[in-house]
Amino acid sequence: MGVLSSENPYFYNKKHNLSLALAICNGLSSKFGIKTPEFYKKLAYKCTMNANSNERPTVEELYNIFLFWHYSIKGEKDKEENFGYKGKDVISI
Repeated sequence: MGVLSSENPYFYNKKHNLSLALAICNGLSSKFGIKTPEFYKKLAYKCTMNANSNERPTVEELYNIFLFWHYSIKGEKDKEENFGYKGKDVISI
């Protein structure tokens, strides 16, 4: 998800070697693009950066999130209300 938001491969500006691998094991992570919305970052953290796999979203939960984003981008207010949508940050994608 970070690659999609930054438009660059992970650690594109670093030499891919043992030092990088150890740094990643010690907590180094990639950065998001400057204009990445907070809701996207939160989902990425929940999906890929949570060490406890039991706390990650299920496929069904992800499907519902993506469906919600789809309806929000298309501006289908009646569908958005099904998800309890109150803000506008999804439309800013």
